Amino acid sequence: MGEWVERFDDSYWEVWPDTPLGSWDNPNQEWDSEESGGNRWLYLSEIGTWVEGFRPFKIRVTFTGADSLYISLVDSDLNELCGEVVSSGETINLTDHGHNIMLFGAVIGEDDFSITNIEFFVESPHKTIIINPENRTAGINAENRKTSVKIAY
Repeated sequence: MGEWVERFDDSYWEVWPDTPLGSWDNPNQEWDSEESGGNRWLYLSEIGTWVEGFRPFKIRVTFTGADSLYISLVDSDLNELCGEVVSSGETINLTDHGHNIMLFGAVIGEDDFSITNIEFFVESPHKTIIINPENRTAGINAENRKTSVKIAY
């Protein structure tokens, strides 16, 4: 079981300072590509602590302006987690090397493009319900958070 989580806007990413190609368009809430060497590029580096221990299985990128993009995701040990040409909204399986996500890249020929969403598929937290008939209570344990409720029977 799993779920898609969005990690898209400028609270999760910034234009990579080492190769500053692309920009955040706040009014339109999208990442826009930039021309360099005859191609259109977007390079983003993660910001914040959201990547610590974050190990998604898949990525899905939504974009406009191009039929397809080469999407790359690199971890903090410079392993490529994916590198594929995809259509907008197509799912890409990720390789886990045990390190945090560091860089996101997208490139295409001469077409301007905008990234309108970045989503990751992660495992849903396991939930366990424990029922104790002696004192008529039940406990729910989800991600180490325990909640007790009384059961009327």
